[in-house]
Amino acid sequence: MSSLIELPLGSGRIVKIINRLEPKKFAQLSDRILERLPLDDPQSLFTFDEKQKLLPVFGVESSSDLAQLLVVSASLWRQIAFHCLESNAISDQLRQLGFTDDIATKGADIWNNSGQEVINRLKSYSGSQVSQLIDVNWTLNEDFASLNCAKLNQPMAKVELVCSNERLPIEMDHAQLANLFDKLEEVQQRLDVIMN
Repeated sequence: MSSLIELPLGSGRIVKIINRLEPKKFAQLSDRILERLPLDDPQSLFTFDEKQKLLPVFGVESSSDLAQLLVVSASLWRQIAFHCLESNAISDQLRQLGFTDDIATKGADIWNNSGQEVINRLKSYSGSQVSQLIDVNWTLNEDFASLNCAKLNQPMAKVELVCSNERLPIEMDHAQLANLFDKLEEVQQRLDVIMN
C-alpha cells in the first residue's frame, strides 16, 4: 500500500522525536494543530514563551528542532484532513511513515474524536484572503511555420485565469493540458468525497 501522506524532506529525525513523546503529549500538540486548521504558519501555534517551555516537554534541544517538529506535525494533520482518512487508514499510514504503534494508534484516536469537526470547519472556510477564480478565457493557437523552422505544427492552448485580484496567462501543449485535466479530475474526486 502506497502512502497518501508525505512528510517534508528530512523528517526522519522529527519522526523519532515524536515517537519518544508520550501519546498524551502527542495528543495535546495534535489538538492544538487541529483547532487551528487551516493553518498558514505552524510557528504561530505557540507564543515565544510557550515555545521555550515546550523545548524540554517535547525533548528537543533547540528552537529549530521545535520549529521543525511543528512543521512536520502540521503537515501531517493537514494531509490527513485533506485525504479525509478513516481511523484504521490513519494508523496504517502513520506506521508506514515510521511512527510507533502507540503514536499511530493515538493518531487514529485523535482523528476519530476530532476529525468530523475539523472537516466541517474546513468545508465552511471561505479562504477570503485567497484569490477567487472568476472566469477562464481560452484560445487554441497552431503555429504552422516560423523563420527557423519551415514546418512547425504544434498546437498550443492559451488559457487565461481571471481571478479576483489578477489575470494569469498560461500556455500549454497537449501533454501539459492533459496533465492539468487529470489533476483537476483528482481535485474534483476529492471535493466530492468531502462534500458527501
